[in-house]
Amino acid sequence: MTTGLLDDITLDGLTVHSRRWEPTAARADADPVLLVHGLGANTASWLTVGQALADRCGAEVTAIDLAGFGYTRGTGTETTVERNACLVIAALERFGPSVVMGNSMGGAITVKVAGRRADLVRAMVLVNPAIRPARLRSPQTRNGLFIFPMLVPQVGGRIVANRAVQLGPEALVDETLQLVLEDPAALAPEVRDHFVKIASDRMEYPEAARAYADAAGSLFWYMARNLDRDLAAALPQVPGLMVFGDRDRLIDVSSARALEERHPRLDVEYLDGIGHAPQLEAPTAFVDVVDAWLNDH
Repeated sequence: MTTGLLDDITLDGLTVHSRRWEPTAARADADPVLLVHGLGANTASWLTVGQALADRCGAEVTAIDLAGFGYTRGTGTETTVERNACLVIAALERFGPSVVMGNSMGGAITVKVAGRRADLVRAMVLVNPAIRPARLRSPQTRNGLFIFPMLVPQVGGRIVANRAVQLGPEALVDETLQLVLEDPAALAPEVRDHFVKIASDRMEYPEAARAYADAAGSLFWYMARNLDRDLAAALPQVPGLMVFGDRDRLIDVSSARALEERHPRLDVEYLDGIGHAPQLEAPTAFVDVVDAWLNDH
């Protein structure tokens, strides 16, 4: 595993933490790749695939910490889906038109960006994206009940802050991995260590809990109201692939199949026995699927 080159860059008025991987052999015609993490995550979400994607694509691969997550501070700014879509657009304006890959909330943000600025998105890869439930009474609805307090950010922020203090960084990370991965034992221990270090450092950020709550609340409304509209607007202009682990505990596979039916232009690959973050749990299979699809497009 190559951890990449760490840097702080200025984007849209924010100091944004980034992680960059250079290809072993660059291709002159290759588009750069931008990686967008999910709710509560950070650039470490891509540690297992960053270098492999760079080498297979022959291009620079960059992951950024969204506003309010990882080491990108959320003080003095919003941390909503809208704010972070603007941040991703600023990154694309800096790096040039790119392949954009987003996991979970990052997938929803990728859709929003592609719907608004298709000229900046060469292709979009949605990795178990945050999407609305196929039906009201579904496993996804039951598992997503924790989002509802986030619709009142003051309440949600207190809940998130209390949970972080009660659990501490290690237990917080382990509990999250149990929810996100079908088999947490499949994750390399050094990747877990990165998550724990970042979680520990973020305990010193007083705005962290409110940032999470604001993002979660805005994500709920975006999924419910506008994601399908933006995806329909983007797909005629931007090729799209959804890679979906079919054992996802957060976004039920029935929701992915319903999205596939609503948007026949969207290519879909299901990974059997994999949870919410295929790039962490099945990195080789993930890179193989993405590389083959990009070569076809």
